[in-house]
Amino acid sequence: MTVASDIQEFELEASAYDLPIPTTDGQKADKLQLRFVGVVPLDRTDPEHLSFLEALKLGKEVRLIVRGGVSGKGWSHQPSEDGPATVGFHAAVRISDVELGEPA
Repeated sequence: MTVASDIQEFELEASAYDLPIPTTDGQKADKLQLRFVGVVPLDRTDPEHLSFLEALKLGKEVRLIVRGGVSGKGWSHQPSEDGPATVGFHAAVRISDVELGEPA
C-alpha cells in the first residue's frame, strides 16, 4: 500500500523532450518527408546493369543503396475541414547512382 509520505515528486524538464523538428513562421512541421528525384540511366550492353534489372521482381520489395545530393528543401501547408491544418517539411535528393542492396 502506498502512503502519501512514500510518494516522491519529480520535476520533468520539458525541453529535454523537445526534438529539433524544423519550424517555419513559428509552426513546427507535423509531417516530415524525404523525396527522391531523378533518373539513373542504365546501359543495355552492360552485363552488370542487366543483372541489376533482372534482380528486380514486379511487386517484390527491394533494398537499394542510393547516392545523390540534396537538391532542395521546402514547406507545405494543407488546410483541413476536420481540424487543424497540417504543416509539412520535405527534403529532396537528386539521385546520381543506385546499387542493389541485400534482399529485403
